[in-house]
Amino acid sequence: MWSLLVVCVLSSGPETGPDVRSASPEVLAELKQSLQTGSLVLSQGDCLAVKVFSRSSYTHVGGVVVRDGEVFVYDSMNGTGVRKTPLDEYLRLQTPSQIHVVHPKQPFTPEGATAYETHLDGQLGRRYAIKHHLTG
Repeated sequence: MWSLLVVCVLSSGPETGPDVRSASPEVLAELKQSLQTGSLVLSQGDCLAVKVFSRSSYTHVGGVVVRDGEVFVYDSMNGTGVRKTPLDEYLRLQTPSQIHVVHPKQPFTPEGATAYETHLDGQLGRRYAIKHHLTG
């Protein structure tokens, strides 16, 4: 989780992305091309606890890793924990459908990208929880 927060602090502001359920293949290809390791994909869901705690309209964030031309999104879901999902599948699962994208101000160095991916891979399967934030 902390790596996503650090990247967000060092990132440019969010761009409104496509409505992923009705976007053409060309729009989705353009989105895929624009993403880089360290990009964040934000969405607005209906989780009241997250909205109250974060004081943000965004309720979900996924960290992007581009490896060998493939784009993956790392996120955490209730019941699943931290997961790594190919971008196409991640977008298909998004509800609501509007996404916002934040890119790092400067691209990660190859070493930074590797460290970021290694850290996220180490989190795979970690349980989803906001309880520690709510209880201190």
